[in-house]
Amino acid sequence: MHARDARAAGLLKWSVVGWLALVAVWLTWTPFELVGTPNTLRLVPDTTVTDVAGNLLLLVPFGAVVVLCGGRQPVLRATILAAMLSASLELGQIWIFGRVASVWDVALNTTGAVIAAHLTLLLASRTRPPRVVAAIAAAVFVVIVACVVYASRVYTHGMRLAGWDARFRIAAGDEVGGARRYVGEISRARICAGGGRERLCAGPDAPPATRASLAMLAETSQIVEIEANVRSGSSIQSGPTRIVTFSGGPFDRNITLGQERESLVLRLRTPMNGANGDSNEIVSHDVLPLAVPITIHVRYDHATVTTRLEGAQRTRVMEHILDGLAAPLLVRGRGPVTAVQSSRARGLTMIVLAIPLLLVGAWTIREFRRAIPARAQPTQRRP
Repeated sequence: MHARDARAAGLLKWSVVGWLALVAVWLTWTPFELVGTPNTLRLVPDTTVTDVAGNLLLLVPFGAVVVLCGGRQPVLRATILAAMLSASLELGQIWIFGRVASVWDVALNTTGAVIAAHLTLLLASRTRPPRVVAAIAAAVFVVIVACVVYASRVYTHGMRLAGWDARFRIAAGDEVGGARRYVGEISRARICAGGGRERLCAGPDAPPATRASLAMLAETSQIVEIEANVRSGSSIQSGPTRIVTFSGGPFDRNITLGQERESLVLRLRTPMNGANGDSNEIVSHDVLPLAVPITIHVRYDHATVTTRLEGAQRTRVMEHILDGLAAPLLVRGRGPVTAVQSSRARGLTMIVLAIPLLLVGAWTIREFRRAIPARAQPTQRRP
């Protein structure tokens, strides 16, 4: 192969390695249930056959393509890079709502990559045409890009405000029909849609024409807000108990903000969430303490939900990104890790997850030192 073609093939293969790493990030950093459950950290979590299979397959393409890139000890290189990537992904899951960071997943991810690396090396020793290798790398690249683009488009479309019913009514402190009466005080409750001069707000007494315009403006602008002053009178409310709702009954809604114990629950009608909006609830955990006045402002703006809670002691702002590509990279958890088995388990898990990163750092330093030629010793002059 011509030197220029060899460099191009190498660049293509390493580009595929980078894309595989990004896809792994996209898959593992997407929040489960859109923060419907807290993020957790466990040494060995509860698992199923599907979880084991998925973790084994996650880095299989990554390990195979690293071997195809050649170099010394390709299997060892694939093993180290896969362990580093997997450990980084698991550490990142600590700040992703609904995900579980565990050492078990690192072991499965690395095992799958090692198996793929061994099989790829075996096949490459029998079939070595460079064009075939480059074609395989190009095919993997194209398939991955197509899958990411398709999945992101489906997810983004599925989380857009759509199908809002203009006939629904607005209620504060109760569900439409009187099924979820709120225990506590609610004032200045309203729902707004649109931005700038188009912005339209409506409360529980809004006439049908205003509610119809509100529903239409929410879909066209993809901006909707809920505002209310709340003082919770009970920490055991569930259902969730409605704070503000724009709905046609307990199972059919455009948007609902409610209380589940001391947590705030937002339900939106989207193609993915369904008519009840409960397929993906957005939950802000432990933000409504008993008998504490709080001003709530929740804004949905083109797949970004910003929750602002203003109290006498402090102001909290939480942001949840629902966009298909942005979600796994930009979703941020607030506050400490929750639902940890014990502080000892957390410390042990952090140490074990950090070991592959330390090893790859030492390995990288060693490789760099080997690559730098030793300086020539100065020659001594003869007397």
